This record gives sequence, structure tokens and C-alpha cells, in this order.
Amino acid sequence: YIAYVDPLIASAQKYFCPDHDVTFFVFTDSTLPQRAHVEYVYHPKLGWPFDSMMRFKCYVEHQQLFKDQDFVFAIDADALFVDVVGDEILGD
Repeated sequence: YIAYVDPLIASAQKYFCPDHDVTFFVFTDSTLPQRAHVEYVYHPKLGWPFDSMMRFKCYVEHQQLFKDQDFVFAIDADALFVDVVGDEILGD
């Protein structure tokens, strides 16, 4: 899935909350070059079906990363944003 990360981030930078400062957290077992606004978090490959089943456990284990965030959204790496997702996604 690592091949999907760059297209996802490029689409998100264009369309996801474009009026806000967004940080992307990428959970991966790969080593990738550093990029602005992207935090890579090491997470070992668990294999099917555990990569999907244990994702929330992973989020809890790394919850300190999110302490300065106002909102946290999760999306699979093989998704793309194709139009603007704006403030309507944010709660009160």
C-alpha cells in the first residue's frame, strides 16, 4: 500500500480542508523521505486480517501524536480525494 501514499497525500493537500493546517500521519513499516506536514509512524505489518482489525489499537498506542490536533480523521491509503472536503466535516 505504500505506493498509494504519495497520490493520497497529493489529493488531500489539494482538497482536504484546504483552509486549514493539516498534518498527515502515515502508519507504515517502510522508511520514506521526510516531507512537510507528514509524520511517518513505524507500525509493523501484521498481515491479513490483523492490519485492518488492529488499526484502532494502533491509534490508541500512538495517541500522544494526536494531542495537539483539533480533529483526527482516518482514511485508507488507497483512497483519493477528488473534490473539496471543507469545514462541513468539522464538528462544533
